[in-house]
Amino acid sequence: MIKKLCVLTLVLCTFLGTSAFAKEKAEKVPENPLDWNVSMSESYQGDKTHPNWSIIEENKFGIFAYDMNSMRFLVHKKVKDKNVVEGTVKTVFSNKDILKQLNSKYALQLQPREKVSHWLLDMRFDLTGNMYTIKKTEYYGTKGTLLDTVVKKGEMQPIPEESFAAAMYEICKTWAEENQDLL
Repeated sequence: MIKKLCVLTLVLCTFLGTSAFAKEKAEKVPENPLDWNVSMSESYQGDKTHPNWSIIEENKFGIFAYDMNSMRFLVHKKVKDKNVVEGTVKTVFSNKDILKQLNSKYALQLQPREKVSHWLLDMRFDLTGNMYTIKKTEYYGTKGTLLDTVVKKGEMQPIPEESFAAAMYEICKTWAEENQDLL
């Protein structure tokens, strides 16, 4: 009976120790531009200096997420506009044809064994007119290399139905309603 109890105790200790070790390992996530968990882990909650990504959608183009810490009302002449919200969207490319084109286009800027991975979009949404614009696009490689920056004039255009921009527009409307106290 004592032998069985010792064996059972040993098995339980081994099992519990392995589970605790696995949990400890799972929580230590390296900084990586492709790793969504880095910014969503408890250690970054409430830290406005790190992106806090939330997935918008995934489609044949890639995975779209927005940085919750980047959301803000447009400030014009020191006055916040409650009808215009800005934020940053990250797209990790998953379409092989698009990746092939981008890797070819940025071949000279990529480091050895690096490939194009994602872009960051600085977007602006007009909540009264169902319009949006992409103000700036930055292309990045898998090693974090900034490959290109495209700045646009920011002319507003209608939001295409059933697009990531339409989903982001809804997120911006909700954010604006919940953050009226920031005005």
